[in-house]
Amino acid sequence: MPLISYIDGINRDVFLSADTVGESVHPIDLYKEMRELRRLDEGLRRFPLFMQAKGSDAKGGGKFTERYVVLLQGTRIIPYNVSHALTIVGTIITDDGQEGIACFDRSPLSTTTRVDINYQPPQVEIVRDEVSLAAISQMSFFGEIWHDHILGTTVAEHAALRRDPYLLGNSQYPASDHLEAVALADARKIKRFRYTGHHDLTDPVDLTGFQIRGDSAINDSVTIGDTPTMDRVEMSNLTVRGILDGAVTLRDCLVDGLTHLSGMLHQCALTPEPLVISGTDPTFLMSCYGYQIHPHSESVIDSNHSVSDIIVRDWEGALTLKNITQDIFITITFRGKVTIDASCTAGTYNFSGTGEVINNSVLDLDFSRVLNPSAIASDVWAHSSGVQVANDAAKSRKHQTNRAVISTNDRLVTIYDDDGTTILHQFDRSSDLRSRTPV
Repeated sequence: MPLISYIDGINRDVFLSADTVGESVHPIDLYKEMRELRRLDEGLRRFPLFMQAKGSDAKGGGKFTERYVVLLQGTRIIPYNVSHALTIVGTIITDDGQEGIACFDRSPLSTTTRVDINYQPPQVEIVRDEVSLAAISQMSFFGEIWHDHILGTTVAEHAALRRDPYLLGNSQYPASDHLEAVALADARKIKRFRYTGHHDLTDPVDLTGFQIRGDSAINDSVTIGDTPTMDRVEMSNLTVRGILDGAVTLRDCLVDGLTHLSGMLHQCALTPEPLVISGTDPTFLMSCYGYQIHPHSESVIDSNHSVSDIIVRDWEGALTLKNITQDIFITITFRGKVTIDASCTAGTYNFSGTGEVINNSVLDLDFSRVLNPSAIASDVWAHSSGVQVANDAAKSRKHQTNRAVISTNDRLVTIYDDDGTTILHQFDRSSDLRSRTPV
């Protein structure tokens, strides 16, 4: 049977149907019917949602509320316009803090109509066992341990606030201590952290194999000390600086100076702070670019005398290579400028791209696969077509300004070259001066 007769979207009134007269109605059933009416009626979808169903809110000790309905933005329920008793057998509240009978409005009814509302919220609560709690807890994390050094809490602080211990480390209750966050991740078999805000990662934690990501490299950052173990760590959407220990992968990060880099950077921005390489495995920079506020500053890759090959693909911006002293391979494709510092004394180099390469080293390097746009104009001008343009311009100038002699019969005109004696051009004028004929 339909419970709702119609909905007045402008006044946000939900009118009950005749089928509710003398019946017991659960607010959840009203919510479901409201959603169905909105689905079928394009006109109702123009208005903000009238009700919201909620539930399973933690009460502590493994206890949770049952499902209930919240009336939104002034929505009220209007009983059917006939005298009767209406029984409500579930919890219904408003978003401004009212409950039960206050959620109903009888003022639109006829003056002779009497409607008694019997509000009977359930005196029950949901109690879940440890297995169910663990499953619900796992889902609330969305596969990540949330960590906020400023807004998060420790285990002790979380307990003091009488919060559910199963929820520490989710998006609502982020952890603040790195050691405790790793313990939470291990207990839940989660290998991914979400960092919000700034983090000083100085605790001796083992982050081997973890993924660490932020929401934005502008807002979220991490400074890494020399104590964490960072092998096979993947980081994304963060500003990253400090000291690494192990092979890492950085994606969509702002790299503000790193020491002991071994691994890969993908679509990262590099500030002028040096990127210092170590290890034996190749170092990859894929589709990275320079992040330089000052127009004359450059990003720096410091090989640090390591034996790690350097592969830079699709670099954009200004880049300087330093301290390459081992027989390694360096491959760079780029748009912008690459400078080989005087500290580079060894290596096999392969350059290709568009821009400028400045060689301050003693190495004899091949730049034949680099196209320098600044040289294009002069090269084109020196080409045969450029010479022809120059010759044509000079000839036009001579015709207009050089010495010219008209014969005694006023018919033959002779124009001389710049030396005044070499004939450049002659033409014969017609008697009426309306045409001329080259001689």
